[in-house]
Amino acid sequence: MIRFILLQNRQGKTRLAKYYVALEDSEKHKVEYEVHRLVVNRDPKFTNFVEPCDT
Repeated sequence: MIRFILLQNRQGKTRLAKYYVALEDSEKHKVEYEVHRLVVNRDPKFTNFVEPCDT
């Protein structure tokens, strides 16, 4: 099940966010931070699609 879609720039600023489940603002911020933290340190050869463990 897709819970959300995020598009972020390399600095971590969210450019597009679509949530398909109800989340509080603090939870949304936490999700966006965690996704950025996972993606920014990846090797450029890796995909930037992630599956966060818990939301």
